[in-house]
Amino acid sequence: MNNISELVHNWIGCSNTLWKSGFLRRPNGAYDYVQVNALLFRALVSNRMERALNATSLESLLPRLCVKYFRNIEEKRQVCTIQKASNIYCQTENVFMKKEVRYKIKDIDAIGTMMDSMPYVEVIVENKFVLESPENIYFEMFEFTGPSRI
Repeated sequence: MNNISELVHNWIGCSNTLWKSGFLRRPNGAYDYVQVNALLFRALVSNRMERALNATSLESLLPRLCVKYFRNIEEKRQVCTIQKASNIYCQTENVFMKKEVRYKIKDIDAIGTMMDSMPYVEVIVENKFVLESPENIYFEMFEFTGPSRI
């Protein structure tokens, strides 16, 4: 199997570039982008993984992906919670993320919906998620026990 971190990082970079250069300012660009991005994910990630992993989409891969930080992080980040009405509330908080710990992820936003078109990964910490730059983390395959999504 190819290195999953390299595959996902390549997809995030290509996807973000594609969004900014081809879809951001287009009428119905977001709708068209979703369809093209799914094909891009299959071409750059799914088709290069072992067939046994059977991850044909980002949604099918997310429960088996985790991240680790390249270094300990003790800095301000956007930390978000999902409220009862399904609204997402984010605020800046000081977070401490350990280098050696595996963290589950909620989602990967390659177009940077909440970060001015900068891609981010939603890293789960307790009942919240941190918006993290892909530059600070690497991806691993891992089977978690218990729920993998918040």
